Amino acid sequence: MKITISFKHLEHTPAVDKHIRDKSKHFKKYLDNPAHVRWICYMDETIPRMHVAQVHVNGPKGDHFVTAKSENFYKCIDEAVEKMEKQLRKHKEKWKSRLHDDHEVIIRDPEQAWGSYPEVSWGDFKKAMHSEQSFEKKENQS
Repeated sequence: MKITISFKHLEHTPAVDKHIRDKSKHFKKYLDNPAHVRWICYMDETIPRMHVAQVHVNGPKGDHFVTAKSENFYKCIDEAVEKMEKQLRKHKEKWKSRLHDDHEVIIRDPEQAWGSYPEVSWGDFKKAMHSEQSFEKKENQS
């Protein structure tokens, strides 16, 4: 998993870099390789003292994007990680359910499903269908 971190109008410290890389490791359990995680961290110009963290995850099964805002920078990073984990978990569950659906037929009331209907063999069914089709042709011709 490749991690890219960009800072705009913020000081890039090793502690923040380590915190982001440690938190990004949470995404590995939801992603297949190769995956690319891009972080963009900056100060919001419209609201004073508001930090913004954006996370963009590119993976083989889709792209995901999250934005988090907070006055505390570390809290902002943690919120972004929580949001991204939620998104990735939901996507992975959908993907797994699509792959592992059994597509079983469920009969809710067996009494209604297996009533007292006469059994018809496939040969009898084909004969009946053929005679109905030939009957329809005869009607259309006359």
